[in-house]
Amino acid sequence: MEKLKSLGDHQGPSAAFHTLIEEKGNLAEVRGLGELPKSTKQVSYLARRPSSVQQQGSSSQRKDAWYDLLVECKTQSRFQDTAFLREVKCAPEPACFLGNNRQINDIARLCTDPTEFQPIYVDATFNLGQFNVTIVSYKHLLSENRRDGKHPTLVGPVLVHHRKTSQSYKYLCTNLASLNPATKNLLAFGTDDETALVEAFEETFDCAVHLLCERHMQNTLKAKFKALSVPSAYQAQFRQDTFGGTSDGEYVP
Repeated sequence: MEKLKSLGDHQGPSAAFHTLIEEKGNLAEVRGLGELPKSTKQVSYLARRPSSVQQQGSSSQRKDAWYDLLVECKTQSRFQDTAFLREVKCAPEPACFLGNNRQINDIARLCTDPTEFQPIYVDATFNLGQFNVTIVSYKHLLSENRRDGKHPTLVGPVLVHHRKTSQSYKYLCTNLASLNPATKNLLAFGTDDETALVEAFEETFDCAVHLLCERHMQNTLKAKFKALSVPSAYQAQFRQDTFGGTSDGEYVP
């Protein structure tokens, strides 16, 4: 077919058709019909068809990451038990919701029972090029680290998005709640006090209590101490009174 296309680029369909047959010589030398062109129409078709190099160039120019994501999402939707790419939207803001059933069911099981639960933690500080990545994490109450006996922190659902608006984060919340309605009973969530993020979670999970990340609170406190010129000796006492700490080798709440 490559030979036929090459001939068709320089000759007419009929001439190319006969030239290739003549090059084969005696028909007795032909081992199968695949060695012969089907018809002059095949020559015409190949002449219009771009070469493999041109195809590669055009496909790379047409390559669209969001189209690829839509196709992959549709493929994974056939296998709900193992699907990770759960939903993709392209407008008004491109966004992807990622999360498998284990992660979502863990949140429903470990973060909604009043007798024993852990808050989920939501952080949007990761930035990959032009995308923001908001990750939900949680402590797994049924597992313990061998090293320290504490519950391990696991990665939960993930949102890939462009903007950091309340509507952006609500896409994360609504997908989580729709894939497992039990997550609507979420009891607490922790953030770095980003207003848009807090608004989205409070609107979707109306029973949940908002908790601030202790590290961010300490950083806010340090900044305020500096603004007020509080002496360092007093700063240590304030931090001890607020967050607790170790005194004479013993932890004081």
